[in-house]
Amino acid sequence: MTALQIRDADADDAQGMHAVIEAAYRGEGGWTTEGHLVDGARITLDELQAYIADPARIVLVAERPVDEGPVEEAPRIVGCCTVHLPSDTPDSPDATDSPNATDATDATDATDERHLAEFGLFAVDPRIQSGGIGRSLLEAARQRLRERGIDRLMIQVLQSRRELRAWYERRGFEATGEVLPFPASGLKVAGLGMDVLVAPVD
Repeated sequence: MTALQIRDADADDAQGMHAVIEAAYRGEGGWTTEGHLVDGARITLDELQAYIADPARIVLVAERPVDEGPVEEAPRIVGCCTVHLPSDTPDSPDATDSPNATDATDATDATDERHLAEFGLFAVDPRIQSGGIGRSLLEAARQRLRERGIDRLMIQVLQSRRELRAWYERRGFEATGEVLPFPASGLKVAGLGMDVLVAPVD
C-alpha cells in the first residue's frame, strides 16, 4: 500500500466514502462491523455530504490508484474519518452556527471541552483491513489537531465492542468512565451505550 494518500475529502468523495462506511459498519467479513448489533444505515449520503461541507469538521479520506493491488477492483477510496472541532477553535465556527454538526463538546463533562475534538466515521474497506490504513488515518487526524493547538481527541465506542476498544487503547485512548446513550434507533441489543474514550493528540 505504498501509494496510499490521505487528504481532505471533497464533495466528489461522498459516494466512495459512503460505500466504505456502510461496508465497514454494516457489512459482513470485516472485524469492525456492527451489523449484528445495529439495524439500518450507519449514515445517509445526504448526511455525509453535509459533514464534508461543514467547516466545523475535518473529513479525511485514504485513497490509492484504482489500478493498484492487492485487491482486485478495489475502490479508489479505501478509508475515511471525521474530526469534529471544538466550537472555539479558530478555524471552526461556533457549533450553534453549524446545524449539521453533532456537538462533540456535549459528549463528556469530565474533560476540558475547549481542547477536545471528537473522532468519528472511522472506516476502512473490510477487504483490506489490518493493513495499516486505520493507523495512518488516525495519525493524520492527530497531526491536523496538533497544527490547530488541540491537545485531546475523544471517541465513542459501542459497548460490547471489546476488540475495537482494545484497538483504541493500544493507541493511547483511555476510558473516562462516562457512558452515553446510543445516539440513534435500530439497536438490536437493549441497554447498550457508548463508552467515551479520550487520548492525548501528541
